[in-house]
Amino acid sequence: MEPKSVSENRVVLSELACNVLTEFNMSALNEFMKLAGPLDTMAHIRPFKKRSSLTLLIETRRQMNLKGNGPDQIAMPFYVAHSALGNPEDAELEIKEGGVVGTNHDCIFKNATPEFCVVISHLAGEAFCEALNPEYDMIWTHHITAGDPYCRYVVKKKTTPYTNLDDLGKTLATLPKVNLPKEELLRIKGWILGHFWGCTTEGFVDYCGSEKTMEILGANANRIGLGAGTYLVQSGMIKERNVTGVGQLIDEFGKGSEQYGDVVRSSNNEYSKEIVNCPFKSLPCEICKQFESFFNGVCKAVSPDLEFKYSKMMTAGDHSCLWSVTKK
Repeated sequence: MEPKSVSENRVVLSELACNVLTEFNMSALNEFMKLAGPLDTMAHIRPFKKRSSLTLLIETRRQMNLKGNGPDQIAMPFYVAHSALGNPEDAELEIKEGGVVGTNHDCIFKNATPEFCVVISHLAGEAFCEALNPEYDMIWTHHITAGDPYCRYVVKKKTTPYTNLDDLGKTLATLPKVNLPKEELLRIKGWILGHFWGCTTEGFVDYCGSEKTMEILGANANRIGLGAGTYLVQSGMIKERNVTGVGQLIDEFGKGSEQYGDVVRSSNNEYSKEIVNCPFKSLPCEICKQFESFFNGVCKAVSPDLEFKYSKMMTAGDHSCLWSVTKK
């Protein structure tokens, strides 16, 4: 069993990584909509989001040992995802005579635009229904991003009139709260956020190509990194503002993102690490390039004479990733 301090440190690092991924998700979509407008943004993200949603559906059903194709099974991946993305106490799922009702009383994306909910939740609901049981619809009736006090979704048969969404009959059961360890909830959260961000990035590349995508999203990631680095300095989390100190911090941040491997060099002039296991390895290489821009933003905030770079990336077809922090 891990020492308590190690486990607690991992939770802190995972929470920090998830906060960064949350910002990547919201800001990348905002940049896409500024460039393309809401309609083209939705059109280009849709195929990637549906594919990613099916991966999430399969993974959730496997891990939770879910069976069947009723409305409860369509809603369950959402229930687990919302519990991981936020707080399990804020998520509710009720089985009623006429379908299923899910309610979320808080959301990490509550400060996002209403369009964000369409990309994240509506498209996933469509994909789940199509894959498990096309006789059902998932309808969102309330959104915190639109000013409602909560988010609410209904899974019902397509033959059920839309006028009945507030009255699906008696409550047959209320599902218990998702009871998973904090570390596992954060792992699920990071996986979901990474794949959501990947869909936006793929849609961006599909719309305007890799070069234009990185011109915009690279600058966005660098801005986020500069803010994160400033916070880390002010909070005293960086003990040494040199190659080793920044390299060790990025190493620990990577562990919080479930990126694992071995440090291959640690000196006054270079800190480098090879990553052999990464949850982002199936995503486009523009994801790693955004991470590169992000960590250069961190470096700039900590010590402007430091530089972060990748020399190998699994997302570009390499067998492992290799990153380094060096003096310019």
